[in-house]
Parts: sequence; structure tokens; C-alpha cells
Amino acid sequence: MSQQTQVDRVVSKFLAFVEAYPTPRDCADAPLGELLTLWSGLGYPRRCRNLHEASKVIVAQHGGVVPASLEELLALPGVGDYTARAVLVFADHREIGIVDTNVARVIARIENRVL
Repeated sequence: MSQQTQVDRVVSKFLAFVEAYPTPRDCADAPLGELLTLWSGLGYPRRCRNLHEASKVIVAQHGGVVPASLEELLALPGVGDYTARAVLVFADHREIGIVDTNVARVIARIENRVL
């Protein structure tokens, strides 16, 4: 939800979303229109659609349990490297690096490298 959106705009929406859909199965089973209504105001509805599709994959392929490997997370719709690593660090308490795109861009410029 916070991708390209200020955190202060996300907090109340996130809490309402998690209350309404506490599990991947709840999210997967919900009508997309209902999810989009709750998502409104955050912009980028593609992220909501990806979350809905990712929830369906988690239910169908992982028994409703969010995958615990980087490779499996990256295979979910809309999940990129930063998000996958953040899930592993914050939900699974893994000790792996997370580099924000903006930080990577600055480092690349300093090092005179192409991303």
C-alpha cells in the first residue's frame, strides 16, 4: 500500500483493510470491486489488483500461507525485490539486506554504475 504513497495516507487505510481482510484467503475471496472501494484514495489501483491476484496465488499454491522464500515471493503478482525482502525481514525476521530504489540510484551515481 505504501509504494509511491505517503505513509500518513496509508495507515488508516491499511488498518481498515487488514480488519476487513485479515488473511490471504479473505482477500482472495473478496470481490475486486469491494477491495478497490476500500483502497480508494491511495491511487495506483493496479497495486490493489496485484494484491488480490497475489492473495489468490497464495491460497491456491501455498495453502493460504505467505511464502517464506525470496524466490516464491518474487513469483507473486506485483511483488518486486524490495517488497519480497521487506516481507522476509519484517514478517519472518530474516537477516537479509533491503535496498530502496532511491538509495540504489544514489549509490549507482556515486559509483558511476548503471542500475
